[in-house]
Amino acid sequence: MRVRPSLKQRRGIALVVVILVVVAVAAIAAGGAFLGLNTTLISSYHNRLSVLESVADAGLEKARSALNADTTLYPDSGYTVYENGVTVTNASGVTIPNVRRWTYVGPSGITSGQYGIFGSVVTVAVDGVGNRIVRRLEVMQESFAKYAYFTDVEGSVIFGANDVLFGPVHSNDEIELQDVARGATF
Repeated sequence: MRVRPSLKQRRGIALVVVILVVVAVAAIAAGGAFLGLNTTLISSYHNRLSVLESVADAGLEKARSALNADTTLYPDSGYTVYENGVTVTNASGVTIPNVRRWTYVGPSGITSGQYGIFGSVVTVAVDGVGNRIVRRLEVMQESFAKYAYFTDVEGSVIFGANDVLFGPVHSNDEIELQDVARGATF
């Protein structure tokens, strides 16, 4: 006959196991909460930088448009401050809170004009907490010498079927063709 070994009393083992399981579940829950909070913070930061990028890009386009309309804004050397810490509005005209923009315009590269006139527009957008986005746009003044034919007013010029112009053609008036079916070669 075999004698069974007696089971020893293990008091409190169930309590220890339950406490370990509760601690493990609590750690998993805390980790999930921190991941969720981190995702929210990253999303908020990304949205704020997206606004700053849009503000900086809008500043570049605003300065480029102003340069096209008024060439006196462009200096011969150094740089000009086009915007100095201005408040910025969105597309609806509402001021974007705590966002300011600085825009600078000036020549860059070879400034002699030998290869064309090149310049830079630099915009800095800053928000209230110190996030900063810097954007740069290269602009170039094109030369009319690139056109094989350029006129402002055509007058009595009429192109015939045998006319050939090698290179780009531009007119601020209507270009008239003698034989529309055969046309001219541009």
